[in-house]
Amino acid sequence: MTVSPDGTIIYGGKAGSLTTSEGTWTFGAQAPDGVDWYIQLKGSQNGWGFQLQITNRQLYTLNKANGHWYLRQNAAWVDVGTTAPVEGVLPTPTAITLSPASATIPDNAPPRTVIATASVTMSDGSQFVGTLTTSDTNFFAISGLNIVTARAFTSADDGTHSTVITASQGGQSFSIKFSL
Repeated sequence: MTVSPDGTIIYGGKAGSLTTSEGTWTFGAQAPDGVDWYIQLKGSQNGWGFQLQITNRQLYTLNKANGHWYLRQNAAWVDVGTTAPVEGVLPTPTAITLSPASATIPDNAPPRTVIATASVTMSDGSQFVGTLTTSDTNFFAISGLNIVTARAFTSADDGTHSTVITASQGGQSFSIKFSL
């Protein structure tokens, strides 16, 4: 199956289709609001909108009734607001949330003990696929989206230790300070 290229657009009420890794997208009958159309994935209803488009290798739809754009992510439509997606403008990290927000590690923690897990918010609601880094590699390391101990801790490590966690993707980054 060939995925539709960036810049491909189809409109409700007009013939056309788009193809993504999920399958072929078309428009069906007009929705009851009188301005949007039922979106179909492989012939089955899957939301409604006025326009479907591929931008930055992502599928978007415009819901004309409320003026919002929706991004197709993880087999669901995610509201990404009223600003149209722009080709060539790659999504960037805008926030990092750590869980737990504050952690306590025993002074005998072995290396690679999970301290916290990061969740990175992207400017367009897409999944973060970039890299996390830490400014203090003596105490902290990164394993996927986990902040872990870089080495075994001892009682000599008691006290507060801080690092800056940075999420980078698309040539942009976002950082937060983290202490334990």
